Amino acid sequence: MRTTLDTFVATLERSELLDPAAIQAALSQWRAGHPKGDEARHFAEHLCRTRQLSVWQAEKLLQGKHRGFHLGRYRLHSMLGKGGMSSVYLAQHTVMKRFCAVKVLPAKKARNPGYITRFHREARAVAALDHPNIVRAYDIDQSQDGALELHFLVMEYVQGKTLFELIRSSGPLPVAKAADYVRQASLGLEHAHRAGLIHRDVKPENLILDRQGVIKVMDLGLARFFESNEEQLTVHQDERVLGTANYCSPEQAIDSHSVDARSDIYSLGCTLYYLLMGHPPFNSGTLAQRLIAHQTREPPSISEKRLDVPEELIEIVRKMMRKRPEDRYASTGEVAEALDAFLKRFAAQKEPAPRPASAPVSGAATPESSAPAAPPPGDSDEFQIPDFEAIERARRGDETDTVLESPTPFRLDAPPASELERFFEQISDSDSSPSTVHMSDGPFQESTAAPAAHPTDPVTPRPAAAGRAGRSSSSGLHRAARSNPGGVDPARKQRQQLQAAGAVAITLLIGWLGLNLLGNRPPARPAVSAADRELTVGPTGHFATVTEALDAIAARSLEARVIRLAPGATSTEAIRLNGKGRGAAPRGLRILGDPDSPAILKPAHTGEPIAILADIEDLVISNVVFDAAGGNVALRVSGFLVSSRLQDITVRGFLKTGIEAQNLDGFPDQEVRFERVTVQENRPEAVAIRCAATGADRTGEIDFQGVRLIGPLAAGIEFSGPAWNVSIERCILDRVGAGIRFAQTNQDVRGVTISQNTFHRCDTGVLFVGLPAGDSGPVEILRNLFALQEGAEVRIDGDVSESWRMFLEANGNSAADNWSDRLVPDEPVPGEIDIFETRGRRGATLARFQSTDPKSALYLKPNTDALRIDGGFIGAVEP
Repeated sequence: MRTTLDTFVATLERSELLDPAAIQAALSQWRAGHPKGDEARHFAEHLCRTRQLSVWQAEKLLQGKHRGFHLGRYRLHSMLGKGGMSSVYLAQHTVMKRFCAVKVLPAKKARNPGYITRFHREARAVAALDHPNIVRAYDIDQSQDGALELHFLVMEYVQGKTLFELIRSSGPLPVAKAADYVRQASLGLEHAHRAGLIHRDVKPENLILDRQGVIKVMDLGLARFFESNEEQLTVHQDERVLGTANYCSPEQAIDSHSVDARSDIYSLGCTLYYLLMGHPPFNSGTLAQRLIAHQTREPPSISEKRLDVPEELIEIVRKMMRKRPEDRYASTGEVAEALDAFLKRFAAQKEPAPRPASAPVSGAATPESSAPAAPPPGDSDEFQIPDFEAIERARRGDETDTVLESPTPFRLDAPPASELERFFEQISDSDSSPSTVHMSDGPFQESTAAPAAHPTDPVTPRPAAAGRAGRSSSSGLHRAARSNPGGVDPARKQRQQLQAAGAVAITLLIGWLGLNLLGNRPPARPAVSAADRELTVGPTGHFATVTEALDAIAARSLEARVIRLAPGATSTEAIRLNGKGRGAAPRGLRILGDPDSPAILKPAHTGEPIAILADIEDLVISNVVFDAAGGNVALRVSGFLVSSRLQDITVRGFLKTGIEAQNLDGFPDQEVRFERVTVQENRPEAVAIRCAATGADRTGEIDFQGVRLIGPLAAGIEFSGPAWNVSIERCILDRVGAGIRFAQTNQDVRGVTISQNTFHRCDTGVLFVGLPAGDSGPVEILRNLFALQEGAEVRIDGDVSESWRMFLEANGNSAADNWSDRLVPDEPVPGEIDIFETRGRRGATLARFQSTDPKSALYLKPNTDALRIDGGFIGAVEP
């Protein structure tokens, strides 16, 4: 049954998510633009767009649920994940406004004194740990709801990606990255081991990579005091094998409770194997078969699939995965030392440029083997938010006491698929979106130079045999050549000669037709079945264009969500993807080029962008070159691109703008991400990435990670209109007038982080054309490197430096660890901002970069270790 607007507003008021005045103000604002609006769903969309509600909150309210949004001093925003022993929620402290992750003890367990004791013991143990490679615990709290006590753990909220997610989306890692990530995890585990804690569930899903490239160990909820006598209670009550079969040590499969730190070393070795190979050591068979394999078998050889992995690193993996604990490293500290020594030797060898992280490797795990197993329904060990509605009904006497004995887990019961799809279809106004979906200007063409064969190239479907050319027959010619020993009549001989000539002509004609009509006919394309998970696009693929593939997915209800582009092929196709309306592009779509030979999209005309992407969720486009061929804009993105990623793409050939973002937005835990995107052009008046927001919209929840913006260009990234929660990290801005430009006065700028970037040969690093709006902030400028800078590192047009100083102080003075080789000017520069007061260096003597060629693997890599600081380094590229 559809929720009416009045019912929705009443539910919202009862939820206490917004105060009544804010609700009425939002309602008035929405009705001003929708005078006849009476749809609760549309008003909910407005609240999501204006950041007053999260989508998770709105969905629950639309279902008539007004409870379950608060736990003590914390307000729940969304579910971050679920599996194993925990369901984790994104929450915000109502006073400090800090986002955090909350894990809640299930109501049924909360009535078990032994379990409560275990929960608090483990929570205190985790809270006592303080290490940069461990997710921190902030608080242990409880909330009273009538007679029911709710116990929960509040932890650090890490914005990043687990190593499992990283490998699943981008493929096996380069050697140095894999080794370094495991080295960092070893340091975190060593700290936990010294505190008397064993993890017991080390795996890629429990190692998260944050935005600064730091690995953090998660989910120490399985850890116990392995030397504690109180452990016997847990042993008696829980005889299950703790851990995950793909990474479980031989001894842990026999007795989970008596293992020591060397069991974690084995699991970490399996994780390193996974990072290098793309699949666990033993990823086939039943649970029992995999556990037995860990005890009796050696994993498949790394060197057979990864010729680039040195034998020294393979030996480290072998030692970590020895069957007998005493044959492994004695501690995770020793593991870290071994990996650190390897990395130093490996770096000294000046390895060639690593393959991009998104390169698929032969033998990578199939979806069946790599996807995390869903937790069984009703698993009593899952942490759940209790069903406040059930509790309330029990207090009123609407249900029997058995509800309290076995509460229904609080979860989001999704509306029917069509309703949910319509909800997301309406997330963004249609004004800023392309009208329809897919347009095609032309198919892929063969590359002029065939790409070299590579053992890790994606497997492409085998084309059907080409049409057979017609056979010619020489029988007529042979007959005409026969002699008649008895003499031949001249007229008959002439007829025979004419017949022979005709036969020759017919034969030649048939042969010509066979060669030019049948022989040159394109080979038949592979057949497509409904069960295919991937479709190929290109000269010998399932389809000639991406548009044809998308049309087939929609028309035939195909399961495929992955579209692979032919290596090195050039297409004149213009791609149009819209997640709203009729013919909407599907959620979870992947358009993937080849890492070693990316596909090229180059339009036949220059009137429109090569690609227009609007309001599509969980989209990934990688390893594609967008060549505007003299057009004004190469790529346009707009609306809600929740959880979408553009990665390892190149943008070139534009006149005015490389990437144009109009009202581009994500959600707090589902950002729009630009990863390893290169925008390069010699256009001194052009802008690489232009982000514009109009009306009530804003540019928000966007991450720029490892982006390279190379000029000469007028600006690297430009913002006009409100900009909220934007992260610009590990980026290179080379030969641009203003690296980052905020292009309006009194601009609403909130939650912007500019961290660990390299500004090279820029006129100005960060430019504000005026002081941000009074309620803006914070703006963080941290660990940036400014080299060969022409003008100020940070500047505001006009002499407003004192106002900026006050602005920084009001927002925590968030400028630290910035370095520049520019000397302090003799005379103050109007509007120049000092960002060097906190651990900064100005006029620093910086050694030359190893290379200034963007094509080099050593591009802007510093030649000195002086840029290393505690917890990392200065600039975008590690020295």
